[in-house]
Amino acid sequence: MYYAIATDSSNIENQDRACVIQRNAETLIIGLADGAGGCSGGAQAAQFVIDAVQQITNEHPSIFLQRLDQQIAQDKTAGETTAIVLQIHKNQLIGASVGDSATWLINGNEVYDLTQQQQRKPLLGSGNATLTAFNHQLTTGFLLIASDGLVKYLSVDTIVKQPIPL
Repeated sequence: MYYAIATDSSNIENQDRACVIQRNAETLIIGLADGAGGCSGGAQAAQFVIDAVQQITNEHPSIFLQRLDQQIAQDKTAGETTAIVLQIHKNQLIGASVGDSATWLINGNEVYDLTQQQQRKPLLGSGNATLTAFNHQLTTGFLLIASDGLVKYLSVDTIVKQPIPL
């Protein structure tokens, strides 16, 4: 499986965090968090998510994020964040999300938004986050996991022209 991570390192205020963990030849864990702007502690909340994702075991992503929501809410230095956590085992994708970050499966000109049903607010770290679970069989195409910094400001057509293969 091939993957890439890209961030905007020119932005000092960037609160996006991401990680990819190859557990074994058949299992990949992906985490993305985008700290909430306009309030303090967003970057800390996002980093909290990524640090926890690196320790995830076999816990379902939605249960994992529910637990993190409570832990971040108890940390008085952390703010709130969007979050996406995916576990890909063989070709089965299991994930959960909250906020306005996105997970898309792109096949040619077709875009299937796995996160289309997610709740934008309350965010992770509020103690009341509404998480959305999703499950999908991966066959062909490209998987895009991105914060709103990409999907909010670029058209789907522009994004689809430059996908990264699975």
